[in-house]
Amino acid sequence: MPRETIVSDFTDAAKHHHTKDLADYLEYVNNIPGIRGMKERSYRHLGLREGDAVLDPGCGSGYDAIRMAGMVGREGKVRGIDLNEHLLSIARENAKGRDLPVSFEVQDISRLDLHDESFDAIRIERTLQILKDPGRVLDELVRVLKPSGRLVAVEPDWDTLVIDPGSRETEEAFFRFCNDQFPDGSTGRKLYRYFKERDLREVRVYAEPLLIHDFEPVFHLLNMKQFLPAAVKQGVIGHDALALWQHEMKSASDDGQFTFAGLFFVATGRK
Repeated sequence: MPRETIVSDFTDAAKHHHTKDLADYLEYVNNIPGIRGMKERSYRHLGLREGDAVLDPGCGSGYDAIRMAGMVGREGKVRGIDLNEHLLSIARENAKGRDLPVSFEVQDISRLDLHDESFDAIRIERTLQILKDPGRVLDELVRVLKPSGRLVAVEPDWDTLVIDPGSRETEEAFFRFCNDQFPDGSTGRKLYRYFKERDLREVRVYAEPLLIHDFEPVFHLLNMKQFLPAAVKQGVIGHDALALWQHEMKSASDDGQFTFAGLFFVATGRK
């Protein structure tokens, strides 16, 4: 794995000097229209009601927690947890002045300091893929979920990503490299099994296609600023092949002929 990437930065809370980069990344991705639409649909899968207690593990800068806090009313509560205190400070600032029932605190989501059966709903997004033991985390989330409470997980599958134009060999080599930066970049396809293994009821999985025809948001979403030079440095892609691919993608985007597509999976289940 490259020494410093978005992936390793999210899992290493000691890298406080990268907090601004992480926060900028989260804010940019949060505002990509296709991502926003997927988020909104995932909130609906939770079936939130006024008075619900909601957990947002791996909450980052707090965008999802803040939105869900607006859905549970004054009698509800949303609790965002993350390992990165600096991201949580940004989350608190984002929530400031909104008069919402949301709070943020540092916790390890694989060892939750929370009582059993505490939450009506739990939503986790793009977090299981960066963890070495997602099963343990899911066990913890199920433990703190109330009977009949609902769990929603949102994860991509990096093996489903495609781009046009460009060399198929270069594209496939790059996406294999990206996948390998995660403990499991194919987490999305496994959510159904993970939920069933934990005896959750009413398990459903929804495929959420993401389709973008502009290279700039794809460049940011895929963390190409770091991943592309890292792939060249490790000999995965040749320098000339990379230069040609980038030129083809940018030119196609300028001409309105660029395509990026990939799948997210949204799993829902009831305890």
